[in-house]
Amino acid sequence: FSATFTDDVIQAAKDYIGDFKAFPIKKEALKLKGVKSFKIQLSKNAKLDFIAKVHTSLERSMTMVFVNTKDNAISVQKKLNG
Repeated sequence: FSATFTDDVIQAAKDYIGDFKAFPIKKEALKLKGVKSFKIQLSKNAKLDFIAKVHTSLERSMTMVFVNTKDNAISVQKKLNG
């Protein structure tokens, strides 16, 4: 499970799966030095352009983009690879 799941999601998983092992992490421990996290709401049409702009403007960086479908992942890949 993700460290970012809310208590409600964890409870729903317990209701569905039953008992399972959990390894909770304090929120403060989730931050890593040198790692920046952004959550920005954009119109659907502006998302790919924004991701490409951020990716190309950061020096010597790695960008991790979370998407919800394989098609979205392919679209991001095509945009970033030119």
